Amino acid sequence: MTQTTTTQPGMTRTTWAALLTLAGAAFATVTVELLPAGLLPSMAHDLEVSRGEVGLLVTAWALTVAALSLTLERATRRLPRRGVMLGAVLVSAGAALLAAVSPAYGLLVAARVVAAGAHGLLWALLVPYAAS
Repeated sequence: MTQTTTTQPGMTRTTWAALLTLAGAAFATVTVELLPAGLLPSMAHDLEVSRGEVGLLVTAWALTVAALSLTLERATRRLPRRGVMLGAVLVSAGAALLAAVSPAYGLLVAARVVAAGAHGLLWALLVPYAAS
């Protein structure tokens, strides 16, 4: 009787690095997503708008993600996934930096919408990419 065993390949350093990078990107974009909720009073004061208007930043984010995630994923489906994900992270980071230094509410809303689109695209790709 011959016993056969199957061994699954172990996690390589490259695999761990890729997974940790994806986890870092996920953490960063979710932090950017939820940040206004924790800073409502100070953001409202600095921008001279109501707390409700700052709260709308979270709503605008959610609506943008819902509206654009699938559309952006479909629009980029023929492009290399790694490049699209890197682009989404870079756009999200740039938009977050713009939001952080925005002197006016309108520019902040625009920056958040761009970041939300990138976030939605990233999350549409992140889970399947990590699973593969």
